[in-house]
Amino acid sequence: MLFGVTHLLTWYGTVLCRERSRGAVVHRPLGGSLDDVDLLDIGEVDAVLQADIGHLMRDDEDALRVVLNDGPLAGWTVSRSPDHRSLVLTRADQRLMTPPGGDLITLVQGDPGEASRFLAIGRDDLAVLRDLVTAEWLVERAGAAARAERVTLVPGFGLRVGTLDVGLGWTLPFDRSEWPHRLTLMPEAWRIERIYRYRPLIYFTAFGDAAIMRQFALSLASLVTTGGYDGAIVVMTDKSADEIRALVPAGMRATLVVMPTLARDRLGYLAARLTIGRWPDAAAFQPLLYVDTDVIFDRPVTPMLRAIALSDRLSAVVEPTELLDRSEFVGSGLLRADGCSPAAESGFNFGILGIPNLRQFGATVALMGRVLHNRLTLCGRDSLPYPDQAIANYVAWRRQAVDTAILSAYVRLADHRADPTGRLGVVHFCWAPTADLKAHLMALYLERLAQLDGA
Repeated sequence: MLFGVTHLLTWYGTVLCRERSRGAVVHRPLGGSLDDVDLLDIGEVDAVLQADIGHLMRDDEDALRVVLNDGPLAGWTVSRSPDHRSLVLTRADQRLMTPPGGDLITLVQGDPGEASRFLAIGRDDLAVLRDLVTAEWLVERAGAAARAERVTLVPGFGLRVGTLDVGLGWTLPFDRSEWPHRLTLMPEAWRIERIYRYRPLIYFTAFGDAAIMRQFALSLASLVTTGGYDGAIVVMTDKSADEIRALVPAGMRATLVVMPTLARDRLGYLAARLTIGRWPDAAAFQPLLYVDTDVIFDRPVTPMLRAIALSDRLSAVVEPTELLDRSEFVGSGLLRADGCSPAAESGFNFGILGIPNLRQFGATVALMGRVLHNRLTLCGRDSLPYPDQAIANYVAWRRQAVDTAILSAYVRLADHRADPTGRLGVVHFCWAPTADLKAHLMALYLERLAQLDGA
């Protein structure tokens, strides 16, 4: 006797179900409601029915003939259709068929063609497929310039993402090793293509005095106006939700979550960015972008977010004058103490950090936090001038974990000389010396930006 769960997809991209009220076998769209039906389960036979490399080795994939002994289709025989992947179900001289109109499954004599073909899919893969059609996805080969697309199922066991067409018969069972953020598909049966979930999160840490909170308000305003962002935002802060709400610009469409965070001093404020994984929902997002409060968004942020999502490393902005072999600001002393000899290459600024997703890259962020904790516990809280940046550069160099090309194409590190006419997407006033001056420069920059856009 076979146990487990195997479902059947129809030629039209629907799934076979049994109505609870009538007991009739019907087919329903995966993206619709299934509240009044139970998914039809024909037993633990998906591994038997799906073709794999073993069939290539034996040269017998088209010799399939499985008689179902149990379940709602007991007595039916499953065999391979001429396309080498899909299935037909027969009993005596009858075939199971999905009519083009309505939702009832019918029985016919003879061969009605494609409408009598099905695909076997296991429970976990069906859950992936149902999730696919509810989310937005980036296609790897299309690059960061292409918009996120919805997945649709099309007749012929087809899956379409933008202009990418994939045959499910050649892709099932799914490679779920990078799921739920990334999925490898097989267009034209053999080519390799990855798609990337697009559900961005931008997060801030906002602690301390009024100048920092003024920076945060200005940065947030630029993000949702010039930056054109309407996704999820998290602010890790020691301020109350009411205090944060008072800084939210009118008409903001983005969703803002206040994450209460305890931090007692500057070191605590700097370390907080490494703890985003403590927010339970953070793992559901791709990409994540951390920004310091002294940041102004001066172009739409979406292209930068897409580029981060498509990356296979963390992203940061290059510090052109801070070299790993000689600058304490980017961890040269830590690298020497560990016996490392980096070349005269630039380190990176840690005020902006792109994280493709936490499922695959959160361990590196957590490692930065652990090394920071351990080193400063041993050597003292004030033993490094820029502790978070120095530690992050050390860990990144040791693990080759950070790309500096992606964000450097969108971000300028600036002081009082920043000019909106040279905008790339983000200007980071990290070189201005005080929090008050940064807030002042940010406000002036926004005014000039508004004048430039108005002109």
